[in-house]
Amino acid sequence: MFVEPVSLYFDTFPYYVSHEIIPMFWDCWPCYYDKVEKWLRKHNVKTAIFTSRQEMEEMKTRIPELNTLWCPEAVDTSLYKQGKDLKDRNIDLLEFGRSNTKVLGESFYKHDLPKDSLKLSGAKTIDHVCTQVNGKFLYNNEELYEVMGDAKITICLPKSMTHPDIAEGVETLTQRYWEAMLSRMVIVGHAPKELVDFIGYNPVIEIPDHRNTCAVPDMQNLIVKILEKIDDYQELVDRNRETALKMGGWNVRMKWLMLQLTKYYQV
Repeated sequence: MFVEPVSLYFDTFPYYVSHEIIPMFWDCWPCYYDKVEKWLRKHNVKTAIFTSRQEMEEMKTRIPELNTLWCPEAVDTSLYKQGKDLKDRNIDLLEFGRSNTKVLGESFYKHDLPKDSLKLSGAKTIDHVCTQVNGKFLYNNEELYEVMGDAKITICLPKSMTHPDIAEGVETLTQRYWEAMLSRMVIVGHAPKELVDFIGYNPVIEIPDHRNTCAVPDMQNLIVKILEKIDDYQELVDRNRETALKMGGWNVRMKWLMLQLTKYYQV
């Protein structure tokens, strides 16, 4: 069963009364560890699946006899478009998902508009699109897939950087990375170690980690430098899409997961 700790009892009711539950946990942040451990013990859960490797390791430490599996998040790869080559795309920077303001600083967001040109020194500007403005989404899903296929750069940061008070040091591979890779956008930000270990290389242009310093990354100039040599990143985004098609789909993930469960339960 697919479960979230915030709604764990609701997600599994009433099946835990009469069935053995094999839970697959999303968003199992440290604030939920005690709750999850208590539930696992109460219902004598034999196998638990986690989308976060760190969270899986924590539960294995707490309950050594628990059969734990790490199954990274995935997506339906058929939904995401290859799009144009980078040099032919119309949007310089596309942001979607949770806010990056805490990391990049308020000065990076000069206007709360659907589309904004970030003015830099001289005549340079960045054609900047945010998919959510004032709490409202600008596109439906199909429109978003088209926009992603027409954007050169996107920003991807794990929750450990955007909301460190919740993540408490846990960084995990989320579907946003697969979405960006499939859409052949240049990814700027930080790649969770899970992602690098899983695919064997870093698909992200890393920014300095300033969480322990007072410095804020100069994102505008970094993005301008990438845009000026955008052709240099075509090989990377092509590789990212090929990798995501092979390793980022639920069809691949579920085949692997069912094989692991079959081995354990000797079905």
